[in-house]
Amino acid sequence: MLKIPYIIILSSVVLLFGVLADAQPYRDPQTPEDELDKTLRSMVIGDAGWSPNAPAMPTEYDWVQLSSGEWLKGELISMYREELEFDSDELGLLVLDWDDIAVARTHIRKSLRFENGRIVDGLVLVEGSLVRLINDTEIDTFERGALISIAASGKRGWNLWSGNISFGGNMREGNTEQQDYNFDFDVQRRTSSSRLQFKLLSSFSLTQSVETENNHRANINGDWFISNRWFLRPIALEAYRDKFQNIDVRVSYSFRPGYFIIDNKRTSWSVNTGAGYQLTRFITVEAGKEDKKQNPVYALGTDFEIEITKDIDFELYWDFQSVGKDAGGYLQHLETGLDIELISDFDLTVKFIWDNVSDPVASEDTLPEKTDTRLVVGIGYEF
Repeated sequence: MLKIPYIIILSSVVLLFGVLADAQPYRDPQTPEDELDKTLRSMVIGDAGWSPNAPAMPTEYDWVQLSSGEWLKGELISMYREELEFDSDELGLLVLDWDDIAVARTHIRKSLRFENGRIVDGLVLVEGSLVRLINDTEIDTFERGALISIAASGKRGWNLWSGNISFGGNMREGNTEQQDYNFDFDVQRRTSSSRLQFKLLSSFSLTQSVETENNHRANINGDWFISNRWFLRPIALEAYRDKFQNIDVRVSYSFRPGYFIIDNKRTSWSVNTGAGYQLTRFITVEAGKEDKKQNPVYALGTDFEIEITKDIDFELYWDFQSVGKDAGGYLQHLETGLDIELISDFDLTVKFIWDNVSDPVASEDTLPEKTDTRLVVGIGYEF
């Protein structure tokens, strides 16, 4: 029977071969037209004004027209998974079905990604089945059906960032004095071709003024999208500290290819696997043992998100790492729970967190438990 590390190595090889097998020959989605639209030509030259009734490009706001004929003025933030995020001057942040958008015009450059992996920047005009990209005096035309995403252009850096922050706490006084604090921070920078994520999860507890929990986990993940389904994660970095697991610091790096099993406007499910290196330093160890370990690491992970209703989202994140028995053996981390929209950008977050170490490393006088669990209820803010 194959041991788990060899299964992970084998799955990594299969996944890499899958990337090659799934690669498609380059097909330019551009469909050149014999003549440029006269109004667009006027816009490029600079002698056309703009109003909701004329197809020239705006100079101050982005505009979208719904299939019902209504016009919205504001900022087109992004389009991904068949949903358009639009910040309306009058209605606030809206999430619209891409199929309900008849026309879209931007007054600033956007970055577009197409099915064949091509990334292009420019002013965007979407009408019917065509997408026109305008750069100075050049106008390129593409098929709307080949468009995967729209994001802020790299030249407008802050528009590429989004994230959420949540805080949970519990305080008891009287016969039992207890304070629990949980902090969760997640921010990412997403373009049409890449995603960079920073994540921090911290927990701290006191009971009768005695510390009973103190752990912190920080992750940096960098993804490069190479097709609709496949991505590479050349950066998968984790730093972890848990006083009660006898871990002073544990740093892991791995390289992971990944695949989207499902990726639509309601559901996203991806898997990733790979290998790397891990360094662990323990707080104390038994006599005669080293307090620092260096090991190869074999990793496997999955991310799952689904929109249950308009106001309720379910998320699940699981990560598995296999290292030497002297450094903990099999390490697992699970986060799952609900985000329930309250008002505006504020959510109620309910999260269950599970950590498991198959072979905890004993300190001078204590052998840590294998499993830690906690249920966190808090308030989150999206930005």
